[in-house]
Amino acid sequence: MPRIPQEKIDEVRNSVDIVDVVGEYLELTKKGREYVALCPFHDDHNPSMAVVPQKQIFYCPVCHEGGDAIAFVQKHLKLSYPQAIQEVARMGGVDMSGYDVRPQAEHVDESLAPYYKMYERAQKIYEVLLKSQSGTVARDYLHDRGFDDELVQTFGIGYAPLENVLYRAFEKDGYTQAQMVDAALVMEGRDHRDRYQDRIMFPLWDERGRVVAFSGRIYRTGQGGGKYVNSPETPVFKKHRMLYNYHNAGRPSREEGFVYICEGFMDVIAMHRAGHDNVIALMGTALTKDHIDMIRRLSRKVVLCLDGDDPGRAAALKACDALVNANFGVRLVLLPEGHDPDEILNSEGKEGLDRHLNDRLTPFDFMITHLTGRLNMNNYDDRAKLFDEGVQAISRMKDEKERDVAITSLAALTKFSREMITSKINAPSQNVRPWTSAEGPVMTQIRRTERALNRYQISERCLLYYMLQDKRVAEKYKVEVGRMYDDTYRVLASYIVDYYRSHEGVVDVAALSSAIKAGGGSEETTDKLVNTLMGITNMDLPAYSDKEKAAVDDYIKVIKDNARQLDIRRLEKSYRNAENPGTKAAIASQILALKKEAKL
Repeated sequence: MPRIPQEKIDEVRNSVDIVDVVGEYLELTKKGREYVALCPFHDDHNPSMAVVPQKQIFYCPVCHEGGDAIAFVQKHLKLSYPQAIQEVARMGGVDMSGYDVRPQAEHVDESLAPYYKMYERAQKIYEVLLKSQSGTVARDYLHDRGFDDELVQTFGIGYAPLENVLYRAFEKDGYTQAQMVDAALVMEGRDHRDRYQDRIMFPLWDERGRVVAFSGRIYRTGQGGGKYVNSPETPVFKKHRMLYNYHNAGRPSREEGFVYICEGFMDVIAMHRAGHDNVIALMGTALTKDHIDMIRRLSRKVVLCLDGDDPGRAAALKACDALVNANFGVRLVLLPEGHDPDEILNSEGKEGLDRHLNDRLTPFDFMITHLTGRLNMNNYDDRAKLFDEGVQAISRMKDEKERDVAITSLAALTKFSREMITSKINAPSQNVRPWTSAEGPVMTQIRRTERALNRYQISERCLLYYMLQDKRVAEKYKVEVGRMYDDTYRVLASYIVDYYRSHEGVVDVAALSSAIKAGGGSEETTDKLVNTLMGITNMDLPAYSDKEKAAVDDYIKVIKDNARQLDIRRLEKSYRNAENPGTKAAIASQILALKKEAKL
């Protein structure tokens, strides 16, 4: 099956509008001729990412990520470049049959490869054993709980018997006992034994869909040990980056426009049974910054659906604060006391679960409902406590309508006046994190970046800017300069010169970035080239005209002067190291010629 040619990539890129593509994942706001959005590639609180429909590119001057529609999908969804082409082709209705969109073999740290392989092997063994005679009782238990064969297969559920099946299999495969123990699949002792025995096994996947851990559940009456036993952390399993079902939730979350966050994997399975696949689970850990970065790639809108007990509601409030501070839109489901989605589905069915899921509260309403159930509203101190908590929550609100409703609600509950609440909210001492920063517009940030560069880099960047605008400037660079001091700029210049061999007029930046991505090289290298290209094309410089010819000549002079200085220093070093008098004389002659040329 052939690889994707550049002509097909161009067809895919031209089949969509980048505004529509980015708008599938981010909330865009029109600003002049461009659109802006909260950048998903860094912790952005003030929209800093620009989407430029005229050029069909995006660019963030803060984190310097940029590119065309395909590059955005690749970066945002963490896909390979061929996979991103396929995803954009789907949006644009382009037929990709007959082309190889398989990702190139992913580099895996060789020291971690045995762990991934052991977990993959263990999961397959457990699946087979659940279907065997030894898994009959466990299989019947699952069927009684509503797990049909399709559900068992979808979530890769298996069975760990009493025998040491993994230890024997791993030993046969050639793994060392140390590797088995480090993977937390075998327990160290006088006689090594499997960690999980006589339990129903639920695999846990990382964000790329690789099995990296297990949760083993008891199923017999009177069976000893905890109800669930989860894998401890290992070289491939880090709880601060574990979100159950993350690898499956991307497309459903984009289609629904939000993602549910539940507490455990059984809740995710229950939600799937009820027809909801835009769901992930925290696996009982607190929400971390890594989690937030991962969730940002799924959606900026979240519905928290944690357990209805006190710890669950407290965790929901804490997670809500973290998500709101990270600029997510958040709603919360107030589940009945002591219930989770799995229990509600089993007792009330799909209709009952959906009824609870559709009853979504704002963060303020959830907090008030939670607190008023634990405070005495006839007690002044309790009402004052609610007042303080409520003022802090309202101060963080951006939506004026929600804020007005919340003030009215807080006044009614606490018996403090609206005027007092409003005054407290607006007081300078109210130490609340602001929703907007004092950062200027996108181009101001770009200019600030430009000033931080030295004059050689500035000259090279400015020359590249005008090379993108006019073929004559590219020809002038090729004839008079031919190289740049900065490695990235030098490669970018060669791409621009090559582009003009088959194109006329202003460079189509989106097409050039696509050619760079398809031109080979490591992902890190091509990303750096594309991001640099986006930064240069968005520089705040005048359009190329006769008036700018003198500026271009000046940029070329600075670049050539710098090249001469570098050559002189290189030759002077060679002169000092040379021992042959004839060689030294030849080098000295070259140095004198360069200094004369530079008028030194």
